[in-house]
Amino acid sequence: MATATTETAITTTTTETMKTAVTKKRKSVFMKVDQLKPGTGGHTLTVKVVSSKTVLQNGRLVSQHLRHTRIAECLVGDETRAIIFTARNDQGNVGNKRIVHLTL
Repeated sequence: MATATTETAITTTTTETMKTAVTKKRKSVFMKVDQLKPGTGGHTLTVKVVSSKTVLQNGRLVSQHLRHTRIAECLVGDETRAIIFTARNDQGNVGNKRIVHLTL
């Protein structure tokens, strides 16, 4: 009996520790487009979509488990600079002249 209680306590403690580890997220730090550096990641931007153009739409599936691929090039920017953002699949569904949050 003591072993079952100990195992339950260990399982409960481990589950609570895992939940705590999963829920701790770092706070988003928004930056401007001109602060981006090549090769870095984890940035959050608030930008306006100037234009969006589909450059590739793959209508044929290679496998039944894969979905159709669509790639769009979006011109996005803020008051400091504009960049081309390559959007894949549903990311390219943003309309022109909309303000969006991007995490790169």
